Amino acid sequence: RDLHSFPTRRSSDLELASLAAKRRKEEDVTEMRDTLARMHASVGDPDAWCVHEIHFHNCIVRSARNAVMSTVMEMLSFMLLESRRETVRMLKDYQSSYDAHYKVFIEIEKQDPEAAARAMVDHFRMMERHALEARMAAMPAEQE
Repeated sequence: RDLHSFPTRRSSDLELASLAAKRRKEEDVTEMRDTLARMHASVGDPDAWCVHEIHFHNCIVRSARNAVMSTVMEMLSFMLLESRRETVRMLKDYQSSYDAHYKVFIEIEKQDPEAAARAMVDHFRMMERHALEARMAAMPAEQE
């Protein structure tokens, strides 16, 4: 199920990252930085990581300052919450996930919309790859 939500999450989040880079304010940068610090401190704790990871993405939504996108994300929040929980449960490499979030943050902080969108795409490619690997590992070995 998680793999099915990636296209929706990827397309919306890359647009939001681009808008956030254009429209962010200094208080947005501060909140994202603080949230990243809490993510880093919660490495290995899936429940805490999920809370902070969701908050980081919500910071991006707010920073984008787009009422329509904000409303859409709010309507999808329950589905996206479960998708993120599933993704976190599969997470084995917190550091690469943290690094991907940090790269998105840096590009938003630098106010580079194209680079922020690319960083978000890279983040989702990595997460899709991890989700696919986890799904393949969970499949029983084929009998010969």
